[in-house]
Amino acid sequence: MAQPLPVGDVVRTVLITRDYAATARAISGYLGIGEWRVRENMETADERFTSAIGGTAHFALELIQPLSGDGPYAAFQQRRGEGMSHLVFQALEGTAPVAAACDALELPYQTREIGGNSQ
Repeated sequence: MAQPLPVGDVVRTVLITRDYAATARAISGYLGIGEWRVRENMETADERFTSAIGGTAHFALELIQPLSGDGPYAAFQQRRGEGMSHLVFQALEGTAPVAAACDALELPYQTREIGGNSQ
């Protein structure tokens, strides 16, 4: 049996959507999300997107609307449509053990430091 990944709580659930504003309006009341922090026209080397992050004391949700390019968000939307793209976990022992475990299991991953915490 494989060892569990050295991760803690889910920090954020990420959804890909065709229209972040419409999705935010549709789910805000159901989930008790009052405000969304919107970052428009975010860019990576291979795509442009809008991100909206909202949540409660118990969870955080990020809505990503691909705008152009052929990066991972756009590819997800083309392949699967709208839906959950990925989860962001807190790394319990830093990013190196998570990376090693994912490599051993041949799982895709991305690590980065966020606010002093590995996620």
